[in-house]
Amino acid sequence: MRVFRVRFINNKHGGELQRSSGRVLGTHINLLLLRHPSHLESLSFSCKRFLSITNTLTTYFTITHPMLIGPLSKLFKRFPHLNYLNIIGFRRDDLHRIILDVATNSNLDLETLNLSGAEELPLEVLKVFGSRMKNVKVLRCFDLRTLRDHDLDVIDDSMPRLEDLDISCPLDEENVTDHGIEVVSHKLKGLRKIDISGNEKLTDKSLLALSTNCVYLTDLEVNCSLVTSHGIEFV
Repeated sequence: MRVFRVRFINNKHGGELQRSSGRVLGTHINLLLLRHPSHLESLSFSCKRFLSITNTLTTYFTITHPMLIGPLSKLFKRFPHLNYLNIIGFRRDDLHRIILDVATNSNLDLETLNLSGAEELPLEVLKVFGSRMKNVKVLRCFDLRTLRDHDLDVIDDSMPRLEDLDISCPLDEENVTDHGIEVVSHKLKGLRKIDISGNEKLTDKSLLALSTNCVYLTDLEVNCSLVTSHGIEFV
């Protein structure tokens, strides 16, 4: 018998502390400090060995400024073992270029991708990304300006191995429907964790679909006004 952990969040940003405390351990590099491509060079011959060691240990990377789109290809070669990439709060065109760069100009094997805070998802580029990155298991898309059922369709088809999906708290709260979540439940059979909080059109039907079709699901976060105690009891 499966044991579910269903968490209710009292406000739209209540889960942020949990996300922060559960981040993947690794080297966190803030690219706002890199103002020129030369900043990616080794500091001196004497520290190259040290850098070669730390470069291979770096698995977690945050991109926070679109002006750094240029040097990314070189950066990927320097840090060949990146598996966790944060691209946070970007506009659509900038996000499009960065994801395309990751997909086509790197040999990375990403497991976690965070696109939270974006205006919208660049769907065509996500298809290219999914065709190159076959092992993505965690996708964070919370606090998007807009999220629709069609976006979920692209996510499902592009990243079929997802185990952890966060689509919580879109600013436009009423575009994701029970039908979209039902499709997710049928396509992402390996899903273990999902956060659907803040999608205000979702009802008990979404909980029924997820708990019935996602046989590995153990962690469901929900704060949707139309979800009732009957839906929770069923889960």
